[in-house]
Amino acid sequence: MFDETKSRQIAQLSIEYETAKKEQDIRIKESDIALLKEQYKAQQNQRNALIIGTGLLAAVLGLSFNRYRLQQRVNRQLRHQQQILQRHEQEIEQKNEHLSELIGEKDHLLLQKDSLLGEKDQLITEKEWLLKEIHHRVKNNFHIVASLLEIQSSFLHNKEALSAIRESQHRIHSMSIIHQKLYQSDTLSTIQMSAYIYELVEYLRDSYAIRDNIRFSLDIQTIELDHASAITLGLILNEIITNAIKYAFAETGNGVISIALRYVSNSQILLSVQDNGPGLPADFNKRIGASMGMELLRGLTDDIGGTLSIESNNGTLVEIIFSYKSIAAPGETPA
Repeated sequence: MFDETKSRQIAQLSIEYETAKKEQDIRIKESDIALLKEQYKAQQNQRNALIIGTGLLAAVLGLSFNRYRLQQRVNRQLRHQQQILQRHEQEIEQKNEHLSELIGEKDHLLLQKDSLLGEKDQLITEKEWLLKEIHHRVKNNFHIVASLLEIQSSFLHNKEALSAIRESQHRIHSMSIIHQKLYQSDTLSTIQMSAYIYELVEYLRDSYAIRDNIRFSLDIQTIELDHASAITLGLILNEIITNAIKYAFAETGNGVISIALRYVSNSQILLSVQDNGPGLPADFNKRIGASMGMELLRGLTDDIGGTLSIESNNGTLVEIIFSYKSIAAPGETPA
């Protein structure tokens, strides 16, 4: 009984030992399993970390490569822009050099211009002086011719010849006054007709000694003509006034001669000379062209492109309308 109990106890102890041993082995295995799990988890974490690190590294490398390519592209663009800027700078430098050359040429041309303007002013002054000298000499030559005619007349006894020489002297003097006015004026090319006609009338009054017998009435607008037209008009006036003095007042020796010169339009001028004498003779139309004075009057009227009309109405009225080209400054209108 004792042995059986002892055996059961030994068996019980053996079972308990084996059980404890197995439990210990289980605990060791569980510990190993837990350790392996920890190691596996650690390996998983390391692998994940490696994968993440590798991905991040790849991303960083990709970004770096893209940045490198972008930087290269930017650098190429910058080099291209720099080349363009250099070309522009070269072009600007060339243009600046060309501009400097142009400025130098401009300064040189300005100096030449000033020099040429100075020469021009000098030439104009010399030309004006020469023109004045020419007009002065022409006027003196007219006086010489008039003096020669005066000397020639002293050897003549024929009244008609003396009258012809005297009329020629008057014509010469009417032209001489024009040249005198020209060399005394500033323009050297135009004649103020009011002053000219007044001087011509005064000359004829003194020449024919009619200052106390015949009165002149002048109505002259401010008109300027070129010297050629003025000479022609002066000769016309000389013929008309001379005829009036000789024929209109031959018997009475007392009368009025009215002279008018005025614009009738922007392109035409009217010369009117009227006396209060007996008028034209009955056979005047038949005698037209028979005298040198009438032929001269008609020819001179044609020279200035005018039309001549002669009427007898309380005396004799001679009217000439001729074309006029303005010599005033641009924008001015005839007075």
